[in-house]
Amino acid sequence: MTAPLTSRLSLPVAAWPPEIRHGWESTSEPPGFLETPIAAASWSPRRRQQVQHDAGRFLSWLLARGDCPTDPESVAACADPAILAEFIKSERARGIRLTTLGTTLGNVIGFVSSVRPGWDPARAYQLADVVKRRARRLPPTRRFIVDPRYLFESGISAMHETLDEAPNVTALDDSQAGLMVALLAVAPIRIENFAALRVGVELLRTSETDHYRIELAAEITKTRKPDNWPVPGSLSRYLSHHLDVVRPMMLARARNPGDDHGALWVGHYGQPLGQQGVRIHIHAVTKAAFGEAVHPHSFRHCAATALALWHPDRPRETLALLGHASPRTTEKHYERSRRQVSIGLLHEVYEGRLAESRKNR
Repeated sequence: MTAPLTSRLSLPVAAWPPEIRHGWESTSEPPGFLETPIAAASWSPRRRQQVQHDAGRFLSWLLARGDCPTDPESVAACADPAILAEFIKSERARGIRLTTLGTTLGNVIGFVSSVRPGWDPARAYQLADVVKRRARRLPPTRRFIVDPRYLFESGISAMHETLDEAPNVTALDDSQAGLMVALLAVAPIRIENFAALRVGVELLRTSETDHYRIELAAEITKTRKPDNWPVPGSLSRYLSHHLDVVRPMMLARARNPGDDHGALWVGHYGQPLGQQGVRIHIHAVTKAAFGEAVHPHSFRHCAATALALWHPDRPRETLALLGHASPRTTEKHYERSRRQVSIGLLHEVYEGRLAESRKNR
């Protein structure tokens, strides 16, 4: 990594050249009776959003270097492996990981193949395979793993620290950040779903018991399966306080205070808080609590590792907890926890031997 990560905005669809934009938008239309269907027609909304975002990054990079594709034909010409390799090197210099760039490259290839059906992606896929092979040879990224009980407690403590003697909330954003950490600890869903939670849509209140649950529809989840997470009663009163007291005060900071956009997480100016803003708040709370930031996706690793450590005889419980499509993902956490158990047993032998030695002396 030669340079720190800097922002490259994805060119919004509205700013794409008209012919390219029309070609992309037409890929969502079902094919005619005798027409050959394209892969993009069967993509999920989440997949389309990812491809659109990476295509916007590629188009933004092309414009920055002086290339100005105006139609699908010129976009296909810009998807030459030599140009794609320059794009990958540029993104790598910004600090993007090779594993992420392999996915980005695949999305760009999928985009070009969709808007220019006659284009042959074989050579571009060869480059993508090279990137992915190099990514597999890199050492795995170290994850900072914390007991999820401590994550939950750090979120609760962060909320308490914002209260005065009255008690009134003295720091709205910090109170919300604490709730983020506590809620993600008990419901470790993926960050894109967590950041997009809406009151009354994905976050539902049970009026009879004043408890809450998170319900994710199949079309917005990675596995394309519905998912739901009940919120434990110990957190419900904090969630109620946020919805009834903190969130309305945050919405009042908007330019039009009467508007309620429905987003659970609110920004400094009353707007819906984006995914990056949620990440920043979670990083701040966890770094203050543990000396190192816990990334939002690591909450899932923390939950999986802890569950496997607490119940090493029930490895499939972790698969059910996180809704993994493949047991291989779960096995990584199970093996990590089994290693921790083995290390603990070894330490017990050392401690017993040391105690025996002291007794003899």
